[in-house]
Amino acid sequence: MRPAEYTLEEIVQAGEALQAAGRNVTGFALRQRVGGGNPTRLKQVWDDHLARSSVAEATPVAELPVEVAEELA
Repeated sequence: MRPAEYTLEEIVQAGEALQAAGRNVTGFALRQRVGGGNPTRLKQVWDDHLARSSVAEATPVAELPVEVAEELA
């Protein structure tokens, strides 16, 4: 297998640029943006990036009411 020619960062930047332009992020759109590569791998890298991002952007938990917080303290 050949080594990957495009870094993860290049692929993520291409995906973000596509989103900013209002385009769908597909393997072929990523391929056009980075200038080559396997569309399946490019899309997999993008999907992995989205999965990591969604975990990092978890919704903050609501604070307890003051009365409950005082009881627990």
